[in-house]
Amino acid sequence: MLKNKVFVISIISLILISCSNSPDSKIVFIEDDTLKNILINKESNVAWTSELEADVLSQNLTEFNYLAQGVRPTLNLQRLEGGLKEPVYPQIQNFASLDFRNVPLALRQFINDFGTGLCSEDTAAAEKFFDSSYIFSYVFFRKDMEDLSIKKFDRYIAGRPFFLDETIRIPFRFYYEKRFKDVFVCIKNNSSDYKVYNIYFIKAEE
Repeated sequence: MLKNKVFVISIISLILISCSNSPDSKIVFIEDDTLKNILINKESNVAWTSELEADVLSQNLTEFNYLAQGVRPTLNLQRLEGGLKEPVYPQIQNFASLDFRNVPLALRQFINDFGTGLCSEDTAAAEKFFDSSYIFSYVFFRKDMEDLSIKKFDRYIAGRPFFLDETIRIPFRFYYEKRFKDVFVCIKNNSSDYKVYNIYFIKAEE
């Protein structure tokens, strides 16, 4: 009985060995069907376009031509930067622009000094900025302040001047007691020695 079992096992082993050595049993790789070649063939058949804006990735996108230094770039600012052609300056609605780029330095200094003088408790601080021939304009202006119950102005904002033929008209906004009044100050446009010849309220009440 034992001899029969050993014989059967031997026969099975010979069959398995014979199958494993058969030339028909080996795995065949077809070169054209490999994944690598499939990808190569697909890539070679793609119609690629020429590269657009090849230098974009090499540019420093943290700097913008029309942003002041210290302003942190954001995605929205980056989108807008392409459409900005010049610096943007604030403008107060129903008052004036605050763009002083083309205003001479001497005139800027005069505007600052006059605004500060008119906010002073000393009435003579602003009087010295008036042309002596038109001092009555300042007197009338002070009378208008009294009629409006304005004791003094606390602070001011000056807008961009309007340059006319012979006159420079400067808009001011003077604040007092949580309110404000808009004022026009007129000076002659024919000398660097600026003197006021007229001053008046633009609106009666704000």
